[in-house]
Amino acid sequence: MEGQMSLFDDYNGKRLNEAVLGVMEVKCVSSELTDYKALFTGFKYLYAVTFSYGLKFIDEISDYFEKVEVILGCEALIKYDIQEIMAFQANSLKAIIRHKSLIKKVEEGRLSFGFNNNIVKKVKEKILFEYEHNRKAFIVKKKTNTLEYIAGEKKYEADRICNDLPEFLEARTSGVKVIMKLDKAEDFFGIKFQRRLF
Repeated sequence: MEGQMSLFDDYNGKRLNEAVLGVMEVKCVSSELTDYKALFTGFKYLYAVTFSYGLKFIDEISDYFEKVEVILGCEALIKYDIQEIMAFQANSLKAIIRHKSLIKKVEEGRLSFGFNNNIVKKVKEKILFEYEHNRKAFIVKKKTNTLEYIAGEKKYEADRICNDLPEFLEARTSGVKVIMKLDKAEDFFGIKFQRRLF
């Protein structure tokens, strides 16, 4: 079959078994310190995807652009579940509202935000993984209809998880624990949480 490319051709025409690694040599030409103004001067628009709520940073750099569009979260591994999407959007909006100057820029049409549900999905997967592998981190209290999850050794870990959980779980923190409504948690996580036997 003349004219067809071989599936075994690889880097620079060498066969796969001959070219084990393709190596690229990269040189750092220079390194320097700069500020936002110098870095962003000359650009009118900024389109960004961020994994974190770097809202203070977004607020600062948005002054250098005519129009800024930011997507909070990541498209990877999205499960299109309307409850999760709405919960993520509600949590994101709560974070945005704390920054008055961001609200002003949104109202002026200079700044817009997009959302996805990946952060809620990550927290959900983390808690399900923990329940499967570390039941000692969970305390089920049927009388008070609460589920307590020991999120880690530091309070900030519980705070971070609590902030990313959907509002309808009525989650709150107490030290390193995240406390949520048991019946709503069972609906959201899709499992029956059991008291640990020992």
